[in-house]
Amino acid sequence: IRQGKAEIGQRLLQRAQQLEEEATQLTPHQNALRQNPNQPQAHYNLAIMYARFSRLRSAAQHFGQAIELDSTFAQAYQGLGNLYQRLGTTPEARASYAGRAQALYLRALQIDSKLADTHNNLGLLLHSAGDVSSAVHHYEQATQIDPQAGFYQANLSRGYYDLTRYEDALTAVRRALEIDPALAGARETLGDIHAAEGNWTSALEAWTASSQQNVSPQLEQKMAQARSQLGQ
Repeated sequence: IRQGKAEIGQRLLQRAQQLEEEATQLTPHQNALRQNPNQPQAHYNLAIMYARFSRLRSAAQHFGQAIELDSTFAQAYQGLGNLYQRLGTTPEARASYAGRAQALYLRALQIDSKLADTHNNLGLLLHSAGDVSSAVHHYEQATQIDPQAGFYQANLSRGYYDLTRYEDALTAVRRALEIDPALAGARETLGDIHAAEGNWTSALEAWTASSQQNVSPQLEQKMAQARSQLGQ
């Protein structure tokens, strides 16, 4: 800042403040681990915090240590799977990490089949890989375990839509929006369902509501198509 580089200086100060805040939150978990170095839960708790702050290498290390200490620690497999699902800078690397994440999710569910978040995340992974039927199976499991999670219902609705099960998709998306009206993705899916059924007025209403929170080029294109169909 004294050199006249105010913008860079402010960014550095903000980063320093962020690191101080992170250190404050990490310290209790680091202390707990020092006191209990062979406690899987202590490694897991610290890994969760590192993942929250996007310190993925440290998070992966402690998830792995939790698994080494307790090979039946289902949540640690889930946490490590979540990390792998975020990694990869090339299509090949992303595919490799996705395969590892899938194996970790399946191992977690083998230990504890009631992990709703694992079912949901495995569904997302399978959905993006094109295995929509298997994805829907896991979305259904997630919604049954935790019926109050709106984003599980939204993902299920998208899966049903991609399988052209429009009636089921409509039921799920309405449930998602009842739970959380702010789910922009669910509103976009609602518009897609109406469009697939030829109801362009309702489709445009849903897409317009969605666009108030997030406007993508694809959504803009959908809205333009609806207006064209309606002669606007």
